Amino acid sequence: REMLTQMAGRPIEGLDEVQDPEEMLAMLGREMQREQQARQSKLEARRAARKAAKGPSARERQAAAAQQDARLALRTVFRQLASALHPDRETDPEAREHKTRLMSEANAAYERQDLSTLLRLQLEVARISPESLARLADEKLAAMTLLLKEQVAALEADLRMAEARASQALGFAITAATAESAVVRQVEHSQQQMREMLQAMRDDLKQVQEDEGLKRWLKTQKAIAKERAQRQTMDFSDFF
Repeated sequence: REMLTQMAGRPIEGLDEVQDPEEMLAMLGREMQREQQARQSKLEARRAARKAAKGPSARERQAAAAQQDARLALRTVFRQLASALHPDRETDPEAREHKTRLMSEANAAYERQDLSTLLRLQLEVARISPESLARLADEKLAAMTLLLKEQVAALEADLRMAEARASQALGFAITAATAESAVVRQVEHSQQQMREMLQAMRDDLKQVQEDEGLKRWLKTQKAIAKERAQRQTMDFSDFF
């Protein structure tokens, strides 16, 4: 308990009521996670407050105008699709069912602001060639490009968040490119380390039940602390 309290830097609520070392470690992990989230929230709040106090810059106003153009471009593509895919204008049942399915896909894409899917549907419905798309007005192309870049950035941000959550949960760095076999090996290694640490704590708890064992344990801890202090002193001397 004393070691975990020192690692946390302050008393951990409820730690005195727990007897299982594994649950103690889990409580420490949850406490450190809460502290990290609280610090991140405070940092984001301060950044937002500073940004709000400054007001939008010229670049931000320009970006906002470009985003508005992008939304208009997306709305234009959607309206063109809605007009072309209106099921009531189709007399053939099979064609009507096909258009209904495409319209449902277009509605879902517009709801999530997915321009790439809307453009694909437009190409499929109107049979527009890539050459004709290349002749679109520069302003419309720029707006669509901006929206697609925003979608890519959002997906990349989601990926980074997922990687961060996975890394935090597993206790080691992991990315989407990490091989599954490497993750399994690292998890097994972490589990082995945790088992060894828990076993060492159980051995210590068993040893200190008797006076002689407690004396030996205290002597060992004193020697370990002395060795650690000497090692830190030697490491510090490397800077001179």
